[in-house]
Amino acid sequence: MAQAQTSDLDIRVTGYLRRKPVEWQLDEIIERIQSQGSGVVSVAYLDIDGFSKIEEQYNYDLADALLIAVAKYLNKLEKSVSAVQVTMARWYVRDSFLLIYDNVGLDDAFYAAEEIRRELSNTVFSVQSEDGQQADIAVTFSAGVATYPGDPQDRNELIELAEDAARRACEGGGNRTLFGRAANMMPKTSHYLPTQLGRLRALREQLARSEASLLREALSDLLRKYDQRDARRRDLMRESRLASQDF
Repeated sequence: MAQAQTSDLDIRVTGYLRRKPVEWQLDEIIERIQSQGSGVVSVAYLDIDGFSKIEEQYNYDLADALLIAVAKYLNKLEKSVSAVQVTMARWYVRDSFLLIYDNVGLDDAFYAAEEIRRELSNTVFSVQSEDGQQADIAVTFSAGVATYPGDPQDRNELIELAEDAARRACEGGGNRTLFGRAANMMPKTSHYLPTQLGRLRALREQLARSEASLLREALSDLLRKYDQRDARRRDLMRESRLASQDF
């Protein structure tokens, strides 16, 4: 029972089950591009600016309701008809959302994502939590856009570039969209054990990916695991569950 509860907590906080369909969709598109030797796919990574302050101001339940409202808004984009069609628009992790643009180049995806970002930032979301609390919440968004093929070599790098651009946009004041850009990463071998480097090389050969790409993926998972905001939310959810069991 404890294991099931922990899994439920991890799913709600990290969005593991939400991430998989998005990543599978991208994998299929990239495999098609590789097999056909042509095509392109772009992604836009959307972050809510200052989401932690939203949680503090309104509480976690209303903040969750806001995330669900944004996710529903984005889901409708998949069924809408526009000049630049969204293939998939989903809640990805925590306060982040991912839009996939199949057969759409970087410039067109950038302008399309910026239009959606502006519309979201100008929307007041009327939300209601499961316990009946209500609030009208206005937020701004930051976004990052990246395209494969190009700088990213695979799906992980594609998402990482877009996420990095969204974070740079947020740290630069928020409420804007930036292009993803690649940066060469030279790992310092003194930071790793020889056996770790050997296993990393073997994994690189097995997956046909660069060591830099694998290390970036590992670091992203590590930072996500120890994100204090998520750790605090896990603790509160556990405390709430234990308190309900006492009655």
